[in-house]
Amino acid sequence: SQGNRSLENALYDNYSLNYFSFNMFNYTNIFARLNYTNRRNPIKNTSVISGINRVNTPINSNLADQILSGSGNFTRTFGKIKGNLSANVSWSSFNNIVNTLPSESISLTQMYQTEWSTNFKKGPNFDLGYSITVNDYDNNGAESTFYTSRPFARLDWAFAKGFLLKSSYSYYNYSDTNTTLNEYSFWDAEVFYQKPDSKWEYKFSVTNLLNTESINRDSFNELFNSTSSYVVQPRYWILSVKYNL
Repeated sequence: SQGNRSLENALYDNYSLNYFSFNMFNYTNIFARLNYTNRRNPIKNTSVISGINRVNTPINSNLADQILSGSGNFTRTFGKIKGNLSANVSWSSFNNIVNTLPSESISLTQMYQTEWSTNFKKGPNFDLGYSITVNDYDNNGAESTFYTSRPFARLDWAFAKGFLLKSSYSYYNYSDTNTTLNEYSFWDAEVFYQKPDSKWEYKFSVTNLLNTESINRDSFNELFNSTSSYVVQPRYWILSVKYNL
């Protein structure tokens, strides 16, 4: 990297709009948010790339960066059942100079989720849901799209006298526009036991019960996007004892 003594401060314009509504008669919650950020006169690196080498020089660019994001959440309760719908959408545009030529990187991220849960005083309670994430990247004309679909479930069950079972399961399907790149699942479980009026609590838990070996993530920055595979910790068991003072 090379320095530049003539750099000036960048200017940020930020606008946001929020909406919230709560109806106590039908137990409905609505929340929405819209945000826009514009970065003027940003400090950028002019990058000269040669093979595996890259030389960066900071400058003030006359090309603005923009981020537009929005989110919404709708929740309603029907007796002992609660339904939830949520969405998050983010669009961004970043400009750079690579090998003396302007380069624009555009990202569009979308996440949609629905979840239904129960709230019974006796018997098990469940959460069932599904989410889909779509990441669209365009780095100076190099386009790619990745999808992550995730059905999930959770269990919370107090049974017998002093026992509590908690368990969660998620299945992931990670793909691009042509093929499935990876499929994996995570299943965790915990069993608690505490006698009534006792200060001792015992917990037996297992993490990554299915012994999943790797997960996938994709990322985006001003110059390129990438997809990576990460090795995760294998299945392990824990027995713990807690005493409440």
